[in-house]
Amino acid sequence: MTGPDLSTGALAKVERDATAATADLRRALDRVARALGDADLDGVLDAENGLELALRRLAAVPRPMADVDRHALRLEIRAARQALDRCRALGGALLDVVRISLDAQGRSPGYGRRDNPAAGYGARAINTTG
Repeated sequence: MTGPDLSTGALAKVERDATAATADLRRALDRVARALGDADLDGVLDAENGLELALRRLAAVPRPMADVDRHALRLEIRAARQALDRCRALGGALLDVVRISLDAQGRSPGYGRRDNPAAGYGARAINTTG
């Protein structure tokens, strides 16, 4: 029974794979953020596939990783976090627009006839008392 290849060359390849997988994740998140910024819901759905593939690739990177190129990996992780923050902000803004639009129409944010409109707003409720 043999263990994982921990030679310098093998660890360097893992490190490159980790950096490339993280870069794929960042690019996928950038595509999601771009679609959210354009309010392109089809684009969000199209970007979902790339996001899933990037996450699968990242999860498949074996451990441990060498100290070969930690700086490049750190930069990609930081950029991916920034892209994720953009996605959160843009997604939250888009959700607010949808909720306000539905409220202005007197419609529920749910899907059924018996949905309670107030239940969908939670902490982000619209102040209607003036």
